[in-house]
Amino acid sequence: MPTETLCLPERLTLATVAALHREHAPNAALIAAFDVSAVREWDSAGVALIQALRSEQHRRGAPAALVTGDAGRFAALCRAHRIADGGLAA
Repeated sequence: MPTETLCLPERLTLATVAALHREHAPNAALIAAFDVSAVREWDSAGVALIQALRSEQHRRGAPAALVTGDAGRFAALCRAHRIADGGLAA
């Protein structure tokens, strides 16, 4: 059962996501939520990171983590890329 909240850093961009993916993909099944409240700089790579980790959770039979703390940028990027289920918490 996922129990961890992954608090993502201030920058979630092409320059930062590869290292974050390497660090968190092995334990993706333990992540219950992605807290994006500290993220100030987003690009499509940040959305791709979250979706890749959610896909890894699915592959391992774990429930997909929700995204919390979004001030609107994550939702806007999901709409721009036509991602229907970005995982935003209600």
